[in-house]
Amino acid sequence: VSLANTYWMFCHNFGDDIETAEITVPWSDSSEATNFTTKAAFLCPFDMELVKISLRFEDISGPSSCTINIKVYKQEAASSLTAVLGNGDIAFTSDDDHITKSILASSFTAVPVVSKDEQAIITIEADVTPWSSTKDVYMTSVWDVDLTS
Repeated sequence: VSLANTYWMFCHNFGDDIETAEITVPWSDSSEATNFTTKAAFLCPFDMELVKISLRFEDISGPSSCTINIKVYKQEAASSLTAVLGNGDIAFTSDDDHITKSILASSFTAVPVVSKDEQAIITIEADVTPWSSTKDVYMTSVWDVDLTS
């Protein structure tokens, strides 16, 4: 059995009326936020490389289409500074209610890698408001974790 690499999946589900502001997605409960909070960060016990993110919305009732930008940040150990590791877009239309769409890390501007003892933070931002009331957002991230790090 090789412990060098294994996949870990994280649930980031939450409810919100997503607008055109960047919001952080939760790692520990369903509380999203507009800033980097304790629930919006994951302290990495090992080196982790993003594989993909899957996203699904309860209802898209606003414009005919919207683009969701997903960013992955890291906060280095012994520092309060954050840095964007990469970002990518997923396009949705008003016909995509309950349709799961995914983006591979290789489609990001750079493949996000978060090192042991750093914090991983994920945000999403819509280019237009996709709905006007609180809706469920289902999100899963998949990471390749190096258990020997």
